[in-house]
Amino acid sequence: MNDATSLAEDRLRDRLDERASVLTVVTPPLDVITRRARARQRRHTTVVAAVMVMLLAGGVAFVVGHAGGTGLSTRVPRSGESTTLPPNVDPDVTHVVLDGFATTYYVDEPSHSASTPDYVEYQWTQAATHRNLQLSFYPASKRFEVGSSAAGTMPGGGRPVPIRGTTGALTDEGASRYRVDWSEAGRDWEADGGGYASVQAFLDTVASIHRTDRATWLASLPAGTVSVSARPGAVDALLAGVPVPGSVDVAALRTAPRSASAYDLAFDVYGQVECGWIAQLDAHRGSPDGQKAALALGTIKRWPGMRTLDAQGGAGEVFRTTAKSAVEGDTQGYRSALGC
Repeated sequence: MNDATSLAEDRLRDRLDERASVLTVVTPPLDVITRRARARQRRHTTVVAAVMVMLLAGGVAFVVGHAGGTGLSTRVPRSGESTTLPPNVDPDVTHVVLDGFATTYYVDEPSHSASTPDYVEYQWTQAATHRNLQLSFYPASKRFEVGSSAAGTMPGGGRPVPIRGTTGALTDEGASRYRVDWSEAGRDWEADGGGYASVQAFLDTVASIHRTDRATWLASLPAGTVSVSARPGAVDALLAGVPVPGSVDVAALRTAPRSASAYDLAFDVYGQVECGWIAQLDAHRGSPDGQKAALALGTIKRWPGMRTLDAQGGAGEVFRTTAKSAVEGDTQGYRSALGC
């Protein structure tokens, strides 16, 4: 078993602890938004595609490959910076690269609030050294301001360390794995990685993360990433032959200004579609509109993107089981399962 697989399995166990509604939830003392983002963080669809999430929905246990939100929001500024950037640098503070490492996973998940920025995550690996790094961007909560902690510690735990021109909270997670949290450019950043010979080697790697021009950033993303320019065509392909409820804004899905893996895009698009039909079924059960929704949900097996969800994360079964339960009269838990 390689280091990347071990790390992914550790994160899988972490996320099971954090996300399962039938288990005891153990989370740091963070605000609600950050807790939700941290729960989404513990995912590794490149190495371990499927994530187990237990939901109490008529006694049924669902297997979920993704628990991210699917709502679209008006993009707010990514950065609170006032610094003027060189003209060739991408102005989006979350568009970063790590030289010498391969990007194995990238996600830009929409928030459910027009005033809250998206959750963004990268996972990088360096095969030759068996090192890896995950970087997550959260909404700024001012948790890491200098002087806001007790002597020798930082808010939420960890010891203070200098990082990227500020002070961060360092946690030694054991087995050559470290995590550091800090605030930068209007966002809270969290870097978590393993395979490092020392704390300094880890911090030096984190310090080398940098922004670049947009073309270089796009080229660094994993193969198969759907870029913003390719998104309209990809959404159209996912919805070919798919009945779409009137509550879903297809134009917004097509033009959302975010890149995504084929898996995450399919989950987000189909999450909105299925949520729309289930809501219509729930509100109009026994009427023609309810019957129309039930018939639409019966077509899920034929939705073209289900092949991607089944192959990469096993989430297709979540959509099919949730739809079947809804048609049979049980709509408990579908919002949690689909991220409505």
